[in-house]
Amino acid sequence: MSKNEGVMLVEVYQALTLMFMFGMFILALLTYLKKK
Repeated sequence: MSKNEGVMLVEVYQALTLMFMFGMFILALLTYLKKK
């Protein structure tokens, strides 16, 4: 595996983590708003 491939993997992993966290935040927000 070349160095460039490693960098790509890290960037993809970070993007997925960010999207996952964002999705969980939206879900929590919707649940909170429904409870009110």
